[in-house]
Amino acid sequence: MKTIYQRQQNPGRLWIRTGVELGPYQDTSPNIINALVSISPSTSSELLTGIKQFEMFFDTSMIVTPNWIFLSKIKTNYETGEVYTTVDDTHQISLSSSYYVGSWIFAEDKTVTIAKLLSCAQDFGTQIRPILYSLNLESGDMTYLYNEITDASQYYYNFISIDSATLTFDSNKNVYNVSFTASTSYNSGMYIGSINIKNLNNIYTIISSKVIEPIFDT
Repeated sequence: MKTIYQRQQNPGRLWIRTGVELGPYQDTSPNIINALVSISPSTSSELLTGIKQFEMFFDTSMIVTPNWIFLSKIKTNYETGEVYTTVDDTHQISLSSSYYVGSWIFAEDKTVTIAKLLSCAQDFGTQIRPILYSLNLESGDMTYLYNEITDASQYYYNFISIDSATLTFDSNKNVYNVSFTASTSYNSGMYIGSINIKNLNNIYTIISSKVIEPIFDT
């Protein structure tokens, strides 16, 4: 029997209701998937049956597949009832050598932060480091909050898989936390990682990071 987490990792299909019609979004809202496929034709099958997560932030949708994140402003033609998006209203984030972490919405500011973990080959080996994006839900502009190569001694682990990851935000300390579990090629056991990223004078900086290996009594 699969755990809840394992079930959440299974890709699936997206269904959308438009009016009284409910069905796969390629049928009920074909212009949405047509716009996304026109950006990246190779993602056609992923967008049909490989969706891992779907979120709505006001009128902006986020579709996560194994290899991409699509952020699209959704529009409605109130005369025809048609729901659609356009290429110009869509941002695409690659998950190549990356792991989707999560999102955090700031409703009052109408912005959303999206995080991923990048497996980055360096001279000293493979480095796992976070990348944070900020999307302005009103203007549609997307910028980097954090995209720095950290020092080898600060964050360097040869993880071969990230099993789960979460993004949280401490508003009192103005700190993002990226937490995850992982395994390496050298040890089949589980590791737990945590990275704290703080806004210091409008510059986001990693202020702490650690990885621990739980030891269970047998």
